Amino acid sequence: MSGKFLPLLVALFFLAGCGYTPLRKDGAPFDERSIQVATFANSSHYPEVEGRLRQALSKELAFLPITLGEDGADLLLDGDVESLNLESVSFSGQDKVLIYRIQLTVLARVIEGKSGKVIWKAREIVREEYPANSDMALQRNARDWAVSEACREMAHHLVLQMRRFF
Repeated sequence: MSGKFLPLLVALFFLAGCGYTPLRKDGAPFDERSIQVATFANSSHYPEVEGRLRQALSKELAFLPITLGEDGADLLLDGDVESLNLESVSFSGQDKVLIYRIQLTVLARVIEGKSGKVIWKAREIVREEYPANSDMALQRNARDWAVSEACREMAHHLVLQMRRFF
């Protein structure tokens, strides 16, 4: 009878010695943690993009089993909107712009609240296209939509990367 348990005891001994720890029941990376989403610095020349990004990140994180906190949270998500560039990508036969593209570049960090140590860092680039319009009001609305959509997509990409890391 004791011979049947010997391999089990040996396996448990080795698992305990190698640092193995079992996954949580649900495997969720953020369980029992809180995260504060800070307003990112804005090094771009586009106003208020950092606010749109913060809102998109908060919405994206709301789908995870993590508590969105304020001061004193376990983790702090912050970073820098490094650039938001605009370029013309499609032209008509009369050399009029048909489609614009924005490129949003963001550097994001997760900082451990207690130690202040950066535990995750990533740079992400997202592109979004929108149509040109001769009506300036419609043109501005299309650009604003593209910026908001780029922020939403950026938040999605960043949270996916964070989940892979944690």
